[in-house]
This record gives sequence, structure tokens and C-alpha cells, in this order.
Amino acid sequence: MNTVTASGGQPNGSKLVFEIALDPSCSDGKQWAEEQCKGAERLDPDASEFEKRKYQEYLLKLGSLLRNEFMVPKDRAARGRNYILKQLPQHYHIRRKARSKVEKDKKEKYDFYIYGHPTSDRSGNPRSYASPNEFFHHLIWLIGGSGDTGNCACKLCNKSAKHEPESLKARITAASVTVLANTPSAAQTPPTAAPSGTSPALQATSMRRTTSTSSATARPTAVQKPSVQSLGAPTVSQPQAVQSLGAPAVSHTQAVQSLGAPTVPHTQAVQSLGAPAVPHTQAVQSLGAPAVPHTQAVQSLGAPAIAQTQAAAVAPHPAALAAAFPASFSSTAPSQTQAPALVDEPVIFREGEVVWYKHNNAWRIGVVLKLVTSDDTPQTQAKCLVKPLAHAALQIESVLKVETDLRPFLAFSVPPVNMKELQNVRMSQVDWARIQAQYAGADRQKQEIVGLEASKKAVVEIDKSYSTFNAFPLNPAEPTKQRVGGIFLGAERIAINEAVRIRLAPEEIDATWIKGLPIVMVARDIYITSDSLHFSGDIYRLEETANQQLPSEQGQLPAAMLQEQQFRNAVNKRPGSHFRWVLVQQNKDKPEAVIRGRFYESSKLMPILDRERFQAALSRGVVEDAGTYLNNRLDSAGNYIGRCKNRIEALSTSVPAGFSLSLGQGIVED
Repeated sequence: MNTVTASGGQPNGSKLVFEIALDPSCSDGKQWAEEQCKGAERLDPDASEFEKRKYQEYLLKLGSLLRNEFMVPKDRAARGRNYILKQLPQHYHIRRKARSKVEKDKKEKYDFYIYGHPTSDRSGNPRSYASPNEFFHHLIWLIGGSGDTGNCACKLCNKSAKHEPESLKARITAASVTVLANTPSAAQTPPTAAPSGTSPALQATSMRRTTSTSSATARPTAVQKPSVQSLGAPTVSQPQAVQSLGAPAVSHTQAVQSLGAPTVPHTQAVQSLGAPAVPHTQAVQSLGAPAVPHTQAVQSLGAPAIAQTQAAAVAPHPAALAAAFPASFSSTAPSQTQAPALVDEPVIFREGEVVWYKHNNAWRIGVVLKLVTSDDTPQTQAKCLVKPLAHAALQIESVLKVETDLRPFLAFSVPPVNMKELQNVRMSQVDWARIQAQYAGADRQKQEIVGLEASKKAVVEIDKSYSTFNAFPLNPAEPTKQRVGGIFLGAERIAINEAVRIRLAPEEIDATWIKGLPIVMVARDIYITSDSLHFSGDIYRLEETANQQLPSEQGQLPAAMLQEQQFRNAVNKRPGSHFRWVLVQQNKDKPEAVIRGRFYESSKLMPILDRERFQAALSRGVVEDAGTYLNNRLDSAGNYIGRCKNRIEALSTSVPAGFSLSLGQGIVED
């Protein structure tokens, strides 16, 4: 095992940040000749503010993923803390490549990669990771200290995502981790030694958020936490100041475990197909695996059990809340012909959306077929009829679920598919009848496991695709622009004049903005050109201010944004302050890639995700941004698909042939 050091944080604006340092030996990085990195310019964090911010963004992301692995399983309060990796392993660094096509007004002209992996492609050029999430698999392997790349789950070491054998699993789970709370005397407390025969213990000091106007340093009391099994061997050093530079919040991401994989304590998992249910901060475990909270293991049919963790996306994404379809209001949407009116729905989930649903104390993936309300009494929960996703050769009955038994798709992450036959092919290219006969025969239990593998593959394809509805007539002056009234963006359904979560470029973010408050775009226009999807509208951020004068454009905001503002003001306990939406950019055109997903009202989504935490925060007059609990669209691993003709085409063969889908009142597809 390699040593990882976590140091306590110092105030930085409104947050404290922990620094996580790797042992110098924790690297397999190779120093490649510059001429071998063709077309990839190396970033220098000391050369410019932009390059510094990019490094900071990646290090914050990796720190947050390490936090989710090591701290959260035994200390749920760690979710609210920020962690940053001090630096990448030796010889690992970030490079950028210019995009082949730069759309008009697009801020981001480059794609960024992590270089340093010792392997090369067939041309002898170094291979790279396309995101911090991809690199995280390799980072965990480095911390584990195996030395055998066959045990690494990253895409560069193992294209088939083979995972660790039992021998390495035993070594990893033997490493105890101690999590301590920060105290006035913590600086004098020496690191706790690891038990004999294990790696050094991981220790971290907790922190408390401070507002940007507060000069007081947090002083929580000391609490000894039980030991936690981990993949690393960290120790604690003294607090150091760390600058967050406005990096995006990290989602509570999760993974999926398949047939027969025994649970490995203290990583994150959502359980599926017969495993007992776990909270939204966990991931999917399959049939027959006993429920152990905080596991994140994936095993294919007949493959060895896994201890290697599956990193989830952030995207953040690991975020947001919104009412269904808000009432209409004045906007700058296309005026030539209005699409059919859309009605408000009784629950936050929408017909045609892909969601997680609870099944026998487990979690599965399905598509919402219908919203069902039995009466208008407050005691009666609205329900959704959900069709489980699997494959075309498997018939699974639809299920009726209450809202509290559902989660947005972006609340959890899905790891790679384990069956080799399903890798590097599209759902529509698979002979599902043959696959089912080969792996399951007439065994219904095994058929459902094949269905689970299929659902993982299907939902990634859905996340990478979109389809539109309620198209406007073409404008003769702009014949290449097809404007639409709404879109199925990955798993979610979004209409014009709704708010969407958006990713701003570093140069678009003001350092004075309070972190942890939502930033959204009101999508006044959604349109498709010959080769790209665009969202156009106004960008707002939520601000806490002492100014009681509301901006004049408040009446034009979507209902979900107004309700979010009103709810926060109703529970706010800080005298003299209130929340309001502030216009940041007007009439901006943004590409598909920066849209994170739907915006959900905190008062609606947070009670579903974590009611206890939500109520505790309300008692303090605090409302957490639900966006920090969600991933971002396109964060899942897989190839981009793009536009589909309609929702059925996007679902592909995850549903039986002849499957029909009613999208509700006012939705008209091509």
C-alpha cells in the first residue's frame, strides 16, 4: 500500500478545504518526450490563471472522489467537506488538444486529458485519460500498491475493465482507516498507527463551512470514529490553506454490482436485483449479494469478485431540482408558432424519463410510463408506472412506484458493462435472444442478471443521446435551424422556458460569488442545427443578499426558480438577508455539452434523496443545493450517440419489440 496524507483545511471564502497528498512512490508515471505528445499542449499551472484553475478543477474532483471512498462511508458529515488532491502522481500532468470544430460563440475550444500513463498506442504515442473520473480508477490502483496492471480497472491498463482478484481484494480490505474529527488540540494529536501487517492509517480532520464575511475559525469537538477499510494508507499532517477557485461541486456518485459479487465494506453502492436497499449515497448491487452499506463493486457473470472501486462521475457529476412543466410566462422563445401547452405534473418525475426505482429493497433502472394519482388528499402519494429496462428478449412487468421509491437517473452512476459480448457494440447490434440462451437458458434468475447487464448498457446509450418534441415550423430565414418546444436530454425531459443546470467556464465565474448556490439557464430556445444541439437563454445565479429590492425580471422566471427562492427565504434564519435570482448573462447561446441536466426544487427533491439530512438542515435554516447530489449528463463512460428520431429509438432494444410509450398530454414527437 502507498501512503496518502490528508491535512486539515483552512477558511477560503465560504468553505474549508482538505488537502490530500500522495506518497512520492505512489506513481507509475512515465516522462514522455514532448514530440511524442502530438498536438497536445502541456498546461503549466504557474503560467496562467486559466491553466492554474484547470489543474485546481481536476485536483478538486479527484479529492472529492477520494473523499467519497475514504471519508463518507464512516462519516456522513464528510459529504459537506471539500477535499483536494495536492498534486497528481509523479509524471502525470494535464494537456489540452484543440477541438476540430469550434462552434460559434463556444467558450471552450479545447479538450483536456491526463497524460503520464506508461503505455502507448500502436503508433507509439502516449495514451491518456479523458477525465478525472477515468483516471480515478488508476489512482485507486496506485494507492492499492498492487504493481500488477492486471488488477487495475482503468481503461488504459485493462480495456475489458477486468477487476481485482481475491488476493488483492484481501490486501485492500485489510487496510484500516481511522477518521478523526478536528479539535482545538488536533494539531498536537499524532497520527494513529495502523495495526500490524496493514498499511498506515488514513486520518482526516473535519472542517466546518464559514461564510465569506466570517473571520472565525471552525472549532468542532473531537470524536474518535471507528476504523474503516480502505484502498489507501493515508496519514494526517497539519492544516494548510487550499484555494478552491470555484470548482464545481462533486456529486455523490455510485456504481452497480452484478451477480454474486460479495460486498466489500466501505465503498459506495446502489443495490439492485435482490440486494437490500441503501440510501441515495450508495450504488447498485445485484441479485443474491447481501446488503452492506457503502460498497462499490462490480462483477460480471462468472468473473472474479471485485474489490476495485468504480469511480462515479461528477460531473459532477456528484445536483438539481424543478417542478414538472411550469405555467407559461413571457419569454424570448420562437414566436412563429407555439407548441401545445404542457401541464404541471403531480410528481417531480416525468413520463418518458429514465429513473432508478426501488424493487424488493433494491434498485433498478426503468422508464416512467405514466403518472398516477388516486385522489387529492395530502396523505396519498402520487405514483409512477415504471417499465424496467433490460433487453428485447426479456419480458418484465411494469411496476407502480410512489415518489419516495424513485430517484433521478443522475442521482447514481453506472459502471462499465462486464459481459465482454456487450462491450464495444450498440444495444441494437446485440443478438439478445442468443445472449440470454447462452448465459441464462430457462433460469429466470440468470435471465434477470443478463437483463441487469443490458440495462447498464442501455442507460449509458440513453444518457449519450437526445430526442426532441413539439417542433416549431421552420423559419425560411433560418432553414438549418430546427427549433423545438422540448427535449429528452439523456434520461430527463426538459421544455423551453424551464431552468437547466449549466456548467460555466472558469472565466465566466466571478470569484466573489458565494459557493454552493445554484447557477441555471432559463432555456428560452432549444434548437438543432445540422450537426449540433443548442440551448439559448438567460443565465442566473442564486444570491444571498441584504438588498430587499427584487430585480425587475423576477416575474419572467420559471415557477421552479421562484418557488426555490420563496422556499429558501421562508426557512432562512439569518436576520436581514434573503435570497434572490440575479441575472448573470443575457441571451446566451450554449452547446449541449455544458448542460448538466434538469433544475429541481430543493423542497421537492431533497426529501426524496435524504429526508433526515434535509430536515436537520431546515432546523438550522439551511437549504442545501440539491444539485450537489446529482451527477451531470454525459459523465457516464461511453460513446456519444446524439440525436434520435424519438424516445422509443433512444430506448433502443432495452424494451421488447412493439413497446409503446405515451408521453402525456401535449407531447408530440416527430
